[in-house]
Amino acid sequence: MNSLQHFRNNREFHPIDWEFGDLLARHASAGDPEEIALLGAMAIAAVRQEHSCLDLAAWSQRPQSSDSDSPLPSPFTPQEWLERLASLPDIASADPSQRMPLVFDPALKLVYLHKYRQYEQIIADFIRQRLPHHTVPAISPEAIHAANSYFSAQPFAEDHQQLAAALALERHFAIITGGPGTGKTTVLATILALELERQPDLRIALAAPTGKAAARMTAAIAEEIHAGRLLTISDANAKKLAALPAKTIHALIGAAAPGQKPRFHRENQLACDLAVIDEASMASLPIMARLLDALPPTCRLLLLGDKDQLTSVEAGSVLADLCANPELENHVARLIHNYRSAENTALCDFVKTIAAQESLPDLEGLYSKRHPLFQAQPLPRDSRREALQQTLAATLEDMLTDGFSLSEWQNLPSYERAFAYSEHFKILAALRDGPFGVVNLNRLMAEILNLPLYANGAPVLVLANDYVTDLRNGDVGICWDNQVYFARPPDPEAPDQNRYAAFSRIQLPPHELVFAMTIHKAQGSGFDNVLMTLPENDNPVLSRELVYTGITRTKRQFRLWAPKHILQNALQRPTRRWSGLMKTPST
Repeated sequence: MNSLQHFRNNREFHPIDWEFGDLLARHASAGDPEEIALLGAMAIAAVRQEHSCLDLAAWSQRPQSSDSDSPLPSPFTPQEWLERLASLPDIASADPSQRMPLVFDPALKLVYLHKYRQYEQIIADFIRQRLPHHTVPAISPEAIHAANSYFSAQPFAEDHQQLAAALALERHFAIITGGPGTGKTTVLATILALELERQPDLRIALAAPTGKAAARMTAAIAEEIHAGRLLTISDANAKKLAALPAKTIHALIGAAAPGQKPRFHRENQLACDLAVIDEASMASLPIMARLLDALPPTCRLLLLGDKDQLTSVEAGSVLADLCANPELENHVARLIHNYRSAENTALCDFVKTIAAQESLPDLEGLYSKRHPLFQAQPLPRDSRREALQQTLAATLEDMLTDGFSLSEWQNLPSYERAFAYSEHFKILAALRDGPFGVVNLNRLMAEILNLPLYANGAPVLVLANDYVTDLRNGDVGICWDNQVYFARPPDPEAPDQNRYAAFSRIQLPPHELVFAMTIHKAQGSGFDNVLMTLPENDNPVLSRELVYTGITRTKRQFRLWAPKHILQNALQRPTRRWSGLMKTPST
């Protein structure tokens, strides 16, 4: 194949892709070595680019170019690739049980690395075993309606939250999806309360993909109990619910170092009757498969998350794939009303348009109208340090509301008040580098507020899990008197005690200032007021999901700094991860 050298020089591929491709070519007893090497490189590059598999049809439809920076046209049609795969019995098979390095699906025109085909099969088998019409004994609508104080204002049949609770309570497998502020936590706490009232000895496992998400899950459930919203739960079951620890998925299954078998797996499964996974959109295909492999056949599964936000940082888009599958239509509940940002109608309307993925929002109106709570403007023209600092300070002063002020932030009275400021205003950036990236914006904010790292009131972001201090990647602390304070989940029995844990600097895992953070890091968080920045130049990481995730971190007021054409490009770039999860040729 005389064009192979062009592929080897193309930046779409990395050296490791060709190492795998050349290895396959050496082990194949038939076929053209050049073609086999390219096929192997294509398959592993797809996973490196966070796809579950190689979609031959999609790969062939990429933009064609001879530029070394751009994808090259496919030398064969999908059908021609499949014919070549069928002629390579040493390295490829359409039968996963053959355990060949490559597994191909002729109907869907997909090519897998063998273990990724296994991952999809584990998930599909687990879910399909729970789809037959075997339902859990029903809990009456009246009992659900009475279970939470938030439910009392709406009739059962008209309230998406109550309907979602009913679905999860009667299914062996269910998904509850919705954006921030739509009440997923309220529904979850109600479900768990009713489950414990129905079966007090029910073995429940709570987990999330990240330590921060797991901690927020624990705190949110504790808040529902502390606020007295769970109206029908007994004191004994309230204590039991409050004591349920949410773990990372890795911790739940006892995942050891990469490449090692977790403690819990198909031959040694968890003792669990109901598993609940929060922030499921962040769960990759491999970790979801390992989790489901560790759950016993009788275990029910509830997934919660936002199908429209950023997907996992590893291969797969499990939650989005499942929500889009018509086979699971009767197992998915969608929460659509944003209670948290209800007063910001412009934001809610913009977010709905993004999530619908049918058309672009009105960008002209967004940039020309000055809605008090939802605005966009071009990047400041002068990005030099002093000029940008002045612009940022003016924006900050304008966005601090409800008793918060720039002068107080510069003279904080306590670390508790510093926590309030950290939750009241946050800058979310698409990138770390550049004048409008996290690093520079944190530097400018520290200068504006006179709060360098470790100064009293300076916020810090933990960058890695630490099991000695029990601090998680994504936790935010406040520096004060040579210590760093972190909020703890409320104790329902003593909600006003032990609210903070303090550590010395040397005890902390890697950390940094966090007046600004990346949109990726902000997943699962919420702030009263958000300033979001996109860069001057286009970048492949800018996507519809990134914009959606950034905007939906906002509880009240949102402002965007971005070139209009950069925002438009991002909104026209939806994340499309290749997958065959529970798909048939007709889906």
